[in-house]
Amino acid sequence: MDIDGIKTLVAISRFGGFTRAATHLNRSQPAISRRIGLMEAELGAPLIERVRGGVKLTDAGMAFLPFAEAALAAVEDGLNAVRASTGVDSGFVSVALVGTLADTPGRHAHRRHPPPVRPSLQDSGPGFAHGDQPGGQ
Repeated sequence: MDIDGIKTLVAISRFGGFTRAATHLNRSQPAISRRIGLMEAELGAPLIERVRGGVKLTDAGMAFLPFAEAALAAVEDGLNAVRASTGVDSGFVSVALVGTLADTPGRHAHRRHPPPVRPSLQDSGPGFAHGDQPGGQ
């Protein structure tokens, strides 16, 4: 089992399907299916069940998911610790903008004077207010 496989399972859970997870991870849908198949073979249990309108985690998938999320968080923490040990502070900032603010000149100011964080700016779009935010939050 590798980190990419764990990321795949978490993405499928978060985005509700193989195709949406593939888009998020910049992978093909067959590659996503293959990764899950390898994980299921290694764990000896099905993790995902295809249902009408998407997928759902099996009992084994639900049992494994919090550990998968913790593993990804631990890897991210480790990467941040290494970055911090080099004396360069960095991180991510995610900002959702309404359409009128998304077109303002200041939106790309971070490109002229790069801060020690890497912002991720997203136009909220029309579905944002209806619960279609990235990550399902």
